Amino acid sequence: MHLDRSPAPFVHTATKRVRKELREAYGWFLAAFREAADQLKKGDRGAPFPPGSFPPHLPFVPV
Repeated sequence: MHLDRSPAPFVHTATKRVRKELREAYGWFLAAFREAADQLKKGDRGAPFPPGSFPPHLPFVPV
């Protein structure tokens, strides 16, 4: 018996429409995260990260 192998989908959903909507929402989330991360790199410690995300660690600064 031979089974065709294909990559797993980005996310399992009941319909293609829902899968498309989730992929678009993830794209918006990723863009917002990257924008906030860029602001943080520039020194803005109040950069607004999307809800549910974890900001990257700040570099260690010895006292």
